[in-house]
Amino acid sequence: MIRTSLIALMLLGGCATAQNQSAEADRRAKAEIQIADALKGLTPGEPKSCIDQTRVQNVRKFAGTIIYEYSPREKYRNNVSDGCFGLSRGDILVTKTPTAQLCRGEIITTVSPGSRIPSGTCGLGDFIPYKK
Repeated sequence: MIRTSLIALMLLGGCATAQNQSAEADRRAKAEIQIADALKGLTPGEPKSCIDQTRVQNVRKFAGTIIYEYSPREKYRNNVSDGCFGLSRGDILVTKTPTAQLCRGEIITTVSPGSRIPSGTCGLGDFIPYKK
């Protein structure tokens, strides 16, 4: 009886994992469509290691990606490392940088807007410029 219960739990756990992976894949696919739309009409350039934080006029967050907008004609895409789970649901980005620049490798934290509880931590990747 115990063995049968353990097998059933293992099968259910496998199903839950498969469902989670499927849901994550769906979120990423939806995010890629939204990112393509946000960057439509712009041409990607050579990746940069840092951007000037003082020029950022808007920040758009997607699953695994942040777009820093200088203007409608100049944007920077950053694919963050895994761990910032709150990006796609609109959590607040918190950076602690001693300079006016955001650079590859810096750690950012996502914070739930209602509770102010941290929801994830990840590192910034290269900044890919998109310009008209």
